[in-house]
Amino acid sequence: MTKREEITHYIEEYIEKYVADEIILSVNEIRKWPIVDRICENSDSANICNAMDAVKKYRYEYVAGIQGSTTYTLKCICD
Repeated sequence: MTKREEITHYIEEYIEKYVADEIILSVNEIRKWPIVDRICENSDSANICNAMDAVKKYRYEYVAGIQGSTTYTLKCICD
């Protein structure tokens, strides 16, 4: 499994377990998760962004920032 696939799995798992209707996810916040910290180096924003974009279980909307950077933010909506 690639880094992106692992991070996508953890994002989907987190949403499934802890989010009732919607959540704002940012690269900086996901980077702070201990499991993601073990997978990524500090300069791995692109992998986290790509993982966020790969979430298929939930609908998401672009909120702010530049794709591939630490400012990238999405809103995931659980239907």
